[in-house]
Amino acid sequence: MVEQRRRKATNTADDVEDKRYLLPSLPLFRTRSSRSAGADDHKLAMTPISKSYNWNIIAILTFIGLVVRFYNLSKPAEVVFDEVHFGHHATKYINGRFFMDVHPPLGKLIFAAAGIIGGMGSYNTTFTFAKIGAEYTGMHVPYVFMRFIPALLGVAMIPISYCTCRNFGMGNISSTVSAAYRPFSRAWYQSLFGTGVALGLTCSVKWVGLFAVATIGTQTIVQLWFLLGDTTRVTPKIFARHFGARAVCLIVTPLFIYMFWFRVHFWALPLSGTGTSLMSPEFQAGLKGVDSGAKDVFVDVGFGSVVSLRHQATSGGYLHSHLHDYPTGSKQQQVTLYQFDGI
Repeated sequence: MVEQRRRKATNTADDVEDKRYLLPSLPLFRTRSSRSAGADDHKLAMTPISKSYNWNIIAILTFIGLVVRFYNLSKPAEVVFDEVHFGHHATKYINGRFFMDVHPPLGKLIFAAAGIIGGMGSYNTTFTFAKIGAEYTGMHVPYVFMRFIPALLGVAMIPISYCTCRNFGMGNISSTVSAAYRPFSRAWYQSLFGTGVALGLTCSVKWVGLFAVATIGTQTIVQLWFLLGDTTRVTPKIFARHFGARAVCLIVTPLFIYMFWFRVHFWALPLSGTGTSLMSPEFQAGLKGVDSGAKDVFVDVGFGSVVSLRHQATSGGYLHSHLHDYPTGSKQQQVTLYQFDGI
């Protein structure tokens, strides 16, 4: 009887301590010192943060955000502040003119997409958002819809910020919630992957998102350190699974998303533009509309490469090796200028 009670008490204590591994990326628990019956040493028992959301606070803050961001959204009917920067580059995306900017491309791509959906690409592709105060009236620029998208994203940041702060253990005055998932469950992987996607997207808009990467990365290192130190329950195989999941979701996924949006950036800008001169000659040669007097581009030709040569003076055709020999003369393989592109 006494033996069974001791075993039950031991299992209960183990269950309490196991809770520290339930969170997917941020091991944010409050610690307390406790003494088990019959034990001489103090042990750290992990108390999970409250899961409760204060939905009333979220609703009130979101409503205030909606009013502040959408009231008189159409005024003034002229270019304001950062519309000079983002609108100018949105026009280049719509026209396909290559450019380079100090910030990653996602924010400008969203602004350009809003312009295209609003009809800017159909009615006006010459408005350049050149200066603050430039009039929108009569220019067929869907500036209200282009303002609507960032305003809507700004409203979405309110509940996200609130819940993020609560995840860090702050009270309702600051924000909300913590979710505990069992390691390697579907919800656990979804949480890790969603965090990685969010990190990739925030860095794809501005590099200030690296502060979010640093925050998540620091907490991940701390959690892995605690896992590594628990040699009684975390075997090397289990630790490798924890490390691998975090590496794929929190490193590989954000990098892939970041590079993907740059790939979209290059794909959307096939024509020569203001940023052409900043790129290498090899890159410039791939843009349409590059000055024909540009410097020659030298590339390595490997064994088995297919080379196309064109007559420079007349642009009369490509040098082509036929499958036939000359009937007279050298009687060797025929090599002539060929007028067709499909060779």
